[in-house]
Amino acid sequence: MDKITSRTERALVAKGLDSATAHQLRKAGHTATSLLQNSPDILRAFGVTETIISSFYKGGRPAIPNQTLLDVLFANRWTCCVCRDVERPIIVHHIKEWASSRDHSAENLAVLCPIHHGEAHTNRGLELSLTGDRIKGLKTRWELSCKSEDLSATLNRSDHRLSTWYYFNHLRIYELAKELEINFRLLPGYSDLRDFQSCNEGGAILKAIPDDSYMYRDADRHALYDYVSEMFFRVLKKLGVLNISDYLDRGFISHHVIVGKLVVVQGLHRFTPVSQSRSERNVRDVWRQSNKVRVSGIINTGEATSDSSRVGWLSGQHNLASVMKVRSITREDGVTHIRGTVLAIRNQDDEIKRRNYTQRAYESGLLFRRDYHDEDIENDEPWDFDDSPPDDL
Repeated sequence: MDKITSRTERALVAKGLDSATAHQLRKAGHTATSLLQNSPDILRAFGVTETIISSFYKGGRPAIPNQTLLDVLFANRWTCCVCRDVERPIIVHHIKEWASSRDHSAENLAVLCPIHHGEAHTNRGLELSLTGDRIKGLKTRWELSCKSEDLSATLNRSDHRLSTWYYFNHLRIYELAKELEINFRLLPGYSDLRDFQSCNEGGAILKAIPDDSYMYRDADRHALYDYVSEMFFRVLKKLGVLNISDYLDRGFISHHVIVGKLVVVQGLHRFTPVSQSRSERNVRDVWRQSNKVRVSGIINTGEATSDSSRVGWLSGQHNLASVMKVRSITREDGVTHIRGTVLAIRNQDDEIKRRNYTQRAYESGLLFRRDYHDEDIENDEPWDFDDSPPDDL
């Protein structure tokens, strides 16, 4: 598919147009700036309302700030919060009208389709068909649902089998759980690990990482897996996780990934030894790179959940999913590099990637290419990201 010049469409949506009209105007060669230099009849021909036309030609309403627009579109997955129909165009609606509120904040903005946008402005009797309070409630529920989807995809089919999760960072997971005041005594496996003397009364794991072996080789392995995996799941549920598997794009990363955030990324991961010395040969750099974005961290394969994980899945290159806490985001030689603390690595799952609203991300201008290269970086084509700001007047 052809790459689209989505900055123009985003600028038009920021001025109040629906996404379908913005797309048609861009395809016809118009930009927000060029429209100012032409007759309002052009907008009328595309069915734009007089209110929106006034915003363009009479300065009735400034554009929604770019970062705010991106935040709202992503939080709602570019989908109407009422009908949640991904096939419909969208409009960014002011819950409290701009004319009276002068409020461009994310809290006052809702993503609606043209049908429900019309209802929000239609009086039936003495009342609005779709009131502001109702929109607020629907928006809140939809945004929570979108946020929880990343978590459910990450944990999909995460039962207590050693083959599902190949690696846990036991110390870092415990530290996060302790900060969140998780009750370790209530976790499955705690009592058994106490009997094995594999954890202390406070829940900290006492097992050392063995040389040339792995932690799950002993009789306490099932209790250890149950205990650590449940601890990890509860951490994710409390902190949330951002699934960036579909969004390895510098435009998205710069706007939405921040230091301290938990992220999950699925795709081709590579494992590279950091040293040839005997004492460090279990330590490996794990990284995934695509579209000029590199995500990396360090693991110790002694924390693998099985021998096949240690010598197989956590070496060479495999399609996997990793969860990490972001430590830094830098730009190096044209590549955006996300470094993090790897918390866990699991098998690949179709639910983690290829969500049906991903294409809407490109159409919104949040991602800047359609020909997404997903696996080997050697096969990635040259990438022409435009760092210039959008044409949002």
